Amino acid sequence: MLDTHAWMGAVAALFILSVSITGIGLAFTGSLMKLETGALSVSGERSTLVDIDNLIEAAQVKAGETFLPVGYLGPSAEIVTPAEMIYGMSDRPENGGEVQIISFDPASDQVTGTFYLDRTWTHHLIDFHYNLLAGTVGLILIAVVGILMAALAIMGVWLWWPGRGRAWKKAKKTSFKGPWITKSFRLHGLAGLWLSVTVLLWGLSGTYWSKPDWFPKGLTPQTDRMASTLPSEFVDATCGSAISVGEAVSFALNEYPKHRLFEAEFAAPWQNFHVLYLSYGSDTDQLDADTRIWVHAQCEGLSVSESLSGAGKAGAIAQRLHSGRLFGALRVPIIILIGVALILMSLTGLHLWWKRVLRPRPRLNP
Repeated sequence: MLDTHAWMGAVAALFILSVSITGIGLAFTGSLMKLETGALSVSGERSTLVDIDNLIEAAQVKAGETFLPVGYLGPSAEIVTPAEMIYGMSDRPENGGEVQIISFDPASDQVTGTFYLDRTWTHHLIDFHYNLLAGTVGLILIAVVGILMAALAIMGVWLWWPGRGRAWKKAKKTSFKGPWITKSFRLHGLAGLWLSVTVLLWGLSGTYWSKPDWFPKGLTPQTDRMASTLPSEFVDATCGSAISVGEAVSFALNEYPKHRLFEAEFAAPWQNFHVLYLSYGSDTDQLDADTRIWVHAQCEGLSVSESLSGAGKAGAIAQRLHSGRLFGALRVPIIILIGVALILMSLTGLHLWWKRVLRPRPRLNP
């Protein structure tokens, strides 16, 4: 099993190093994007309900008449920042339109900047962490690496465990004296032991995030599932009215009075309904809120809604865990600590593997 562990670790190490380094960077996405674009500045929090139609109008003025508004991101939605954003296409795709974001100060509803998402290095950093800039193939690779991380954690504990009730004694009396190969061996074993559960959970949650279809369908948060189950009488309805985004938001908040608007996808040429994501304030899933409601853009009062429930909450918790949002104010330091620990274990593991390949395996006392 030791050789299997060593080779599995060597194969996965470079990928783990890549996602660990970029993962640390993702802890600062809001700050990095603000630094890079000059947008996302805020002077305070929102004290009134968001007037979404007003934001859309201001975004249209800022971006120009060809701008096609597509959606709204509330504070700390997809990007951890207190700013609010209207995003859309700078022009129609056939005319070379790009994804453009207009940011707002929630305290004043004033535009604080605009930028093209795909031109930012921060966006490329996010994509590299999620799919290695390799699309579907990258997603599969990252998902496989997550499984390898989980397997390495389990195998590592099995190899380290001394048996006969001596585990605590062994953990307390670990010495780092001796040559570098001995230090690497003991540091790798000790760090792996104490962080085994963390590595296991981060590996599996990363796999889930990349390829949720590899897991039971019931684990997928309801607010993250495809809308293929929308009833045909809703999708095909035509009533001749024109329901604005603001009217749709008012309707949704009237249906769910204790919620706030978290995200929104606007009706567009390719869909005749608004999709609103609502937050109760103590979400299980802070990435997509806990309630999603489709409001028809042509038929007044026609809607479909769903909320997190059952096993879907487990998938939402996995996403919150992997993003660090589960830890609230401790999110950044915890992500940094875990990232540094994974880098340390990858480097010491590579060192040990390299020595085992170049020379006979030394007899080390862990």
